This record gives sequence, C-alpha cells and structure tokens, in this order.
Amino acid sequence: MYPDFKRTALLQSLYDRVTVREDILLYGQAGNGKTHLLKQLQKRLLQRRICFYFSFRGIRAFDAFTTYYQEVLQTEARNHPTVDYHLKQFFQQNPVIQLRNWTQWLNWHQHLTGTLGQLSQDLLFVIDHFEEWEVSGKSHFPDEALPQIRELRNCQWLIATQQETIFDGFSVMEVPPLTIKEVEESTLPVESLQEYHSYTKGNVAFLTELLAHEGNLEPQIKALMEQRHRHFLFFKARFTSLQWNLLRALALEENVQQPLAFSFLVKYKLGAASSVDRALTNLLSSRMILKSQEEGYILRDVALLRWFQWLYVAEEAP
Repeated sequence: MYPDFKRTALLQSLYDRVTVREDILLYGQAGNGKTHLLKQLQKRLLQRRICFYFSFRGIRAFDAFTTYYQEVLQTEARNHPTVDYHLKQFFQQNPVIQLRNWTQWLNWHQHLTGTLGQLSQDLLFVIDHFEEWEVSGKSHFPDEALPQIRELRNCQWLIATQQETIFDGFSVMEVPPLTIKEVEESTLPVESLQEYHSYTKGNVAFLTELLAHEGNLEPQIKALMEQRHRHFLFFKARFTSLQWNLLRALALEENVQQPLAFSFLVKYKLGAASSVDRALTNLLSSRMILKSQEEGYILRDVALLRWFQWLYVAEEAP
C-alpha cells in the first residue's frame, strides 16, 4: 500500500525557475522527498532540458568520482545523438583514467565545458545528496567547478541538500514536509491517512515505509519499530551516556525551546547546564538534532524520534 504524492505547486515553482535559467539550491530535511521531486522534475523537463543526474551518496575515492562523473554524462548523452557524438570525441581525447588529482580534474572539467558550450541543447546538472560528499582529497565539492558550468549560456545547476547553503547567485528553495493535501491514498479512510501523516510529520520516506506494513496503525508501528530496533540501538555505542539521555529527553518532549532550562535538566536528570551545552553542540555538529526557530531543538530523523518514543514512552519520565 503506497501513497501517491502530488506536490503540484512545488513542482511547478521548481520547473518555472529552471526554465528561466536560474541556478537552484533545493534544501530540506532527510526524507522530505527531494529526490522524488527531482525525478518528477526530470520527467517534466523532457524536450526542454538534458538532465545529468549525480548523487554523491556512497562515493569515497577520487578515481571513483571521476569515473562516475563521466559515466553519468555518457549514459544520458546516449539518448541525444548530437551530444553523444561530441562527448565521445571529448572523452577519447581526454580520458579520466589519466587524472591523478583535483587540479588535473578541474582542468579537465574546464575543457569539458568548452565542448558543452558548443552544443545547441540546454543542459541541467543535477546534484542530489550534496551533503554526503566524502571524496578523498577534498572536504567539499570543488567550488571552482560551479562557475565553470554557470558561465555557459546553455548550462545550469540544481543542487539538492539537507541544509540551506549559500551559493552566490543561486536561487534557494525549501522542500518542506508533505502536507496532508499532497498525499493521495484512495484505499485509506481520510481519518486514517491524517493519523499516518501526523505520526510521520509529513516525512515521505517514513510515511511510505509505514504504509508498507499492512494493518491498523498501532500494529504497523510495532512491526516497523521492532524491525528497526537492532539498527537504531546499535547507534547507542556512538554516544556518551549524557548525549544519549539528552536525545531521549528531546524525543520524549518532541521539541524543546530551552534545553538548558533548570526545569528540563531536573526533569530528565541531565546534570550541569555546561555539560548539557557541550552535548548539544556535539549533537548539532553531528546533525543528529536540528535547531528550528519554530520548534526549538528537535531530532532530525522523524523515524528515530518515534523509535525513542516507542522505546521509552512506557517508562515513567525521570
């Protein structure tokens, strides 16, 4: 049982910005549906843009990245004979296998843009999971590569990431959680769908996973949480006892505006405010939690939030 997501307004806004040649940063929390939206956009852009879709997930080595970058270009170009011909010529003359460092890759990439700029087609470079860049030798995607593409009249960037990031000249769009109006599931009563939506906080990935377990909501929650339990509990060893207890307290409260408040520290026996402040800083830097103006401090992953609540809710809060 899978829902259908109709993000018509968001998709239209994204499409409009692409078609007027804006470079775009698309951001939103994990599971909010950025990748799903990008796939919908690419279908919508058929005949309007040639889309080169890159994901930074799981790429670690320099040579793996350079090979992958070329493969993405080659794979999409096969659907467009003119582009395919010019890129084949370029790759034959400039094999990535000869590249040994980032200086060489940037030089290679600069020559690539010379070929791309001669094409009559409009090209969209889509980077998904931008925050997961872990390629050795560079702490982040080379800044010099962005203007190389942007300088071409027929090329533009669309970057999707979890956190809002400032790129000079980029238009910024947020992908918020799904609203109930954007979820269509004809086999579920409206009341049940609203219950699912509320529990998952509009998180596309979590909602889809929960609906995959048949039955009423409560049995589905139990089945899903038992399935995830070993995976999530494995994380406990990564944290100090204070950090774990703080995650637990934040989850049980769901959101906390003032985690250093005396009443909160006493309620959950967290200890000195200075120690909790350091734990907060560490959890923020590791992106386990987020600080929101509207909600205060919250767990980033909705499924992890619900797992903490499922695990500890039966206990009396300290």
